[in-house]
Amino acid sequence: MSKIMEKIQRLSIEEIQTLQVDAAMRIIATNSNLLIEINGEMFTALGELGQARIKVEVLKEKKSTIIEQNRALKTVISNG
Repeated sequence: MSKIMEKIQRLSIEEIQTLQVDAAMRIIATNSNLLIEINGEMFTALGELGQARIKVEVLKEKKSTIIEQNRALKTVISNG
């Protein structure tokens, strides 16, 4: 992601005031390409987020199973 941040062109106030149309068009084209790249990275990140959420839910269920098993075992022990 830092690669994208490095690619974003920063313009000073003076540059903005003296910007020519062709230079502005080139910046727009560059920004359009950056937006495409960002969308791709967002798609990938959302997929990773979805997988992480699934993993968390699976782990929660496993944890719940262990807790319930321990409760059952405590009952067996207490009735021992």
